[in-house]
Amino acid sequence: MNQIIILTRTKSIVFLIALGVCTFLYNLHIPVVREWDEATYGINAYEMAQTNNPFVVTFGQQSDVYNSKPPLGVWLMAISTKIFGVNTFSLRFASALLSLLFSICLFEFIFRQFKDLHWAFLSALILMSSIGFTGWHEARSGDFDAMVAIFISLFAFSSYLVLKNKNPQYWFLAALFLSAACLTKGVYGLVVIPGIGLFFLLQKQVKLALSHWQFYTACIGFLFLFLGYYFLREKLSPGYLQAVLQNEVGERVFLETNIHKNEIPFYYHSFKLLFYRFQPFILLIPFAVYGVWFEPNKAKQNFLWLICLSALSIWTIISFSKTKLVWYDGSLYPFFAILVAHFLAKQTWLSPPYLYALVFAIWLAVFGLNQNEKDSFSFPKSLEYARHEHSIAEPINVYSSNFEHPIRYYLLQDSLNGYQSRFITNLHYLQPNDLLMLRNKVYLDSLHQKFELVASNGEDILVRIVNQ
Repeated sequence: MNQIIILTRTKSIVFLIALGVCTFLYNLHIPVVREWDEATYGINAYEMAQTNNPFVVTFGQQSDVYNSKPPLGVWLMAISTKIFGVNTFSLRFASALLSLLFSICLFEFIFRQFKDLHWAFLSALILMSSIGFTGWHEARSGDFDAMVAIFISLFAFSSYLVLKNKNPQYWFLAALFLSAACLTKGVYGLVVIPGIGLFFLLQKQVKLALSHWQFYTACIGFLFLFLGYYFLREKLSPGYLQAVLQNEVGERVFLETNIHKNEIPFYYHSFKLLFYRFQPFILLIPFAVYGVWFEPNKAKQNFLWLICLSALSIWTIISFSKTKLVWYDGSLYPFFAILVAHFLAKQTWLSPPYLYALVFAIWLAVFGLNQNEKDSFSFPKSLEYARHEHSIAEPINVYSSNFEHPIRYYLLQDSLNGYQSRFITNLHYLQPNDLLMLRNKVYLDSLHQKFELVASNGEDILVRIVNQ
């Protein structure tokens, strides 16, 4: 029995893989597509898979300037769509799989660099137990936030290897991961740069970076990949750069957008982290940072300072940004997990088996929250209800004044299943015998034609237009 309890590298990896499959892949297809970005990316990915054009992201066969981000995330989703088809599992698979692989990579990196199995295991376990990283809009979703968090973390790890090994060759690896971050979510991928730069400055190792040709070559390679895509897309789809400057830099960072018409408090992200996104681990962050000062191993201490400064850089930028959306903090969780795990691994008063059991209990709670997430969008159930419960095979017109992309995503699925339906923006052109699904019963007041009720599901109502 004691041999089973003793942690080894092999046992750790097997356990983390099993836990990661449950955390990131189990029931990945539920809930239904969320009402905002997921649906947009799903249509982007399907159209890219159909056209095989990797450079111009489209929506409705037109260049998409609503999603003005570079295409790496869409590339991965398009590959998944080709394999699994158009469904919520394929939409979320790339993000979930990368998160699973990164959790194992996080364990391996800390174990290989510092030979600290306890710290390595806890880092991966805490990351999987973080509701902010595993939940809504992050790892278990068809969004880009977990992807960019992973690439940013790998960039920071590569930068540390430059210092630890005094080997400028690692700048090439760092440039590759930074390029991946920026090609996933645009300028957001740069949020960690101030922290990395400050780390090298405080370590008095700026010369190490600036005195080697590898650094400059890596910078040129990064600019070629990142900026090169923007200029290529502008050439293929004029007006793209203007959309990027407006959506990613201007409105998001410096102006209140149509998303946030009023000022959001500076402490918004701190409040979310404290009361939900990183509970209960957030309570240990001050002690974890304080403990870095007393780490006797110089290599570990240097790495932990890089982690602290990287997290501080991200937190500062997202807190000062005018637009604050709850998932912008996604890149903090790998760094927070490392810090908290280091602190807990140092606590000799709590034996490892009891500590693992405690963190695992938190994981169980987070797992339950993710598995019980409620559908926030009723339309797919209403459409399925009409097709299967009422055996309606004829075309359905769908009208809603709300955000239309998720409706279009499920109408795309409907068409791939052999039906013909369409989203309409004007109720006046309906003809007698047309079927109409209204996303809210209040829209009945806008319907001037006579109609008869066919089916009703929650707020969604299906009617047939009849002769005057």
